[in-house]
Amino acid sequence: MNATVCKFCWGALRSLLLVLLLAASSPALAQSTPNKKEALQQRKAQLQDEIDLANSILKKTRSDKQLSLTQVRALEQKVRARESLIRTIDSEVRSIDGAIGQQKLAISQMDQEIQVLKEKYAGMLRAAQKRRTYKQQWAFVFSAESVSQALKRLYFLRQYARFRSTQVAAIKNLQQRKSEQIGVLAAQKDQKKVLLGQEVQQKQVLVQEKSVREKAVAQLSKQESKIAVDIKKKRGELQKLERQIQGLIADEMRKSREKAERGALLTEAAQVGLVAGTDFNDRTTLVQLRKLIAERRKTTNNPAPAGAASLATASSASFSLTPEAQLVSKNFEANRGRLPWPVERGIVLQGFGENPVAGTTGVTIKNPGIDIATGSGSEARAVFEGEVSTIIPIPGANRAVLVKHGQYFTVYSNLAAVYVKAGQKVTTKQALGKVAEDQDSGEAVLHFELWKDTYNQDPSYWILRK
Repeated sequence: MNATVCKFCWGALRSLLLVLLLAASSPALAQSTPNKKEALQQRKAQLQDEIDLANSILKKTRSDKQLSLTQVRALEQKVRARESLIRTIDSEVRSIDGAIGQQKLAISQMDQEIQVLKEKYAGMLRAAQKRRTYKQQWAFVFSAESVSQALKRLYFLRQYARFRSTQVAAIKNLQQRKSEQIGVLAAQKDQKKVLLGQEVQQKQVLVQEKSVREKAVAQLSKQESKIAVDIKKKRGELQKLERQIQGLIADEMRKSREKAERGALLTEAAQVGLVAGTDFNDRTTLVQLRKLIAERRKTTNNPAPAGAASLATASSASFSLTPEAQLVSKNFEANRGRLPWPVERGIVLQGFGENPVAGTTGVTIKNPGIDIATGSGSEARAVFEGEVSTIIPIPGANRAVLVKHGQYFTVYSNLAAVYVKAGQKVTTKQALGKVAEDQDSGEAVLHFELWKDTYNQDPSYWILRK
């Protein structure tokens, strides 16, 4: 009898352990699903915000007024955002399908484990029937060959009774968990139904928006000659701005080299015994300071160490930075792909490099930065800490702010008002000025550029991707 009962007891215990393992693994299987769901929902919110902003830009166009090139670009961006939104919803549906599959598998496993537990429990009941009276149980105890064996049998009977109670609780607990999983499964199916409805609706809206876009492009194509003139003017403004920025950055590099060179010469002057304020002052030129150092070395028979070169000579061909500027430059570079947007809300109308012009055949415009449409009254903000290098007045393009971040520079152009001044330190996301609005259309577009030394970079690789 002892062997038979132990067999049932061990089988039931093994089943119970399997159930506990299943219960422990279920949260792990589902853990990745909420994270993915949150990411998809966040992406949906971002795309919907882009669509809403594009709508607000397009609403500025009266029904009796033709769409501008900027508004057609906003319409094209809205179509792209809508397509991305549909793809995101589809990804969310596939994610829910995967979660539903996991729930079904978990429920199926629970059904199997419940069945195993019930069968084992029935076996235990049958075994208990064979010794259903207290006399039989005591007979089992007293039939032991020794007192030690009798105590072990008594302990076994008590543990066996407790285990039966535990197994009943395990069956009930597993049934409760199964009921909860069925509820979750039903909720996921409902959510999938809602998402499929959203996808159908978004596809219908997309068809309408594509139709509007095609009509707008056809409308623009009738003005191709006028657009070509406007593009030529815009191209000239961008080239002029690019030349100005290159010149300003080259001037900053020259000043930085001179500052570094003066610092090195001041150190060298102190080493040879020249006294600031007595032997030279702030108005002493670099050429004069070098001459004074050479003369002092000659009179004191203190030649420069063999092979030593001044810091100025060694760095004349590069952008010399102070230790503080080097740190800013290093931190700026470390944040590639994570810089905040130069406006709080915006959609990119024109990317970096060559861009085709809607409504024309083969006409493109080279963009040295990116053009970001934003809401009325929006402000341009610094994408990183730095120092305002200069304020640039641009005929036909309002004003631009050039901010220095060590070896890097950022440009914020088409500002109606500027809140900062040259030499001012700025912090990340600090407001620099108000984005200008077109008097006719009411469009607010910020032109943003990013440079490393005198070479412009594609800003889309530096700012956070939506």
